[in-house]
Amino acid sequence: MNLWILITSLAIAPFIYFSAAQAEPSEGVTLQPEILFSGHPLLLNGSGDRSKFFTNVYVASLYLPQTSSDANHIINQDQPQLMRLNITSSLITKNRLMSSIKEGLKLSAGSEYSKYAAMLDAVFNAQAIEVNDGDQFDFFYVPGEGTRISFNNEEIKTVPGLDFKQVLFGIWIGKKPVQADLKQKLLKGATGARSQAKQPDMA
Repeated sequence: MNLWILITSLAIAPFIYFSAAQAEPSEGVTLQPEILFSGHPLLLNGSGDRSKFFTNVYVASLYLPQTSSDANHIINQDQPQLMRLNITSSLITKNRLMSSIKEGLKLSAGSEYSKYAAMLDAVFNAQAIEVNDGDQFDFFYVPGEGTRISFNNEEIKTVPGLDFKQVLFGIWIGKKPVQADLKQKLLKGATGARSQAKQPDMA
């Protein structure tokens, strides 16, 4: 009986390890509870790891003027908002990141996926960028202007329209989020990251 228990334990051990690794927050990314972003004071609403194939790809963090747990309200609100992605994997590339984002875009945009996928392609092709561990993407929505998309604090492109922000933020906190537990962390202020962002906040 003891031998059978030992064999069973060894068999399931890898799965226990991978589950624990997926749940463990990423090292090296710290997020301030409050930032001044492009002149707008924003509060950290929540953050967590985006995991794929047992690997933490990036830490997503949501900053709002006032904290909220109402996903629908956040998505539709015409106020300054920031979704920040801090890359946490040395295995990530530009194409792999785009694939991960588009996976959620299909769920968020539904029948209009092609329209918004083309917008994202235009953004990521606007500059010849390489994505590495430690890089930072900011999706900052400005009312009346659109979503400013920045890479390591350098603006790549601004996409006009509230609708783009709605679909984009819907990737993480929409009715069909790309990762359910990440949505919960973004909405509940449960910071899945640790102490201070690698890149400085944009002034």
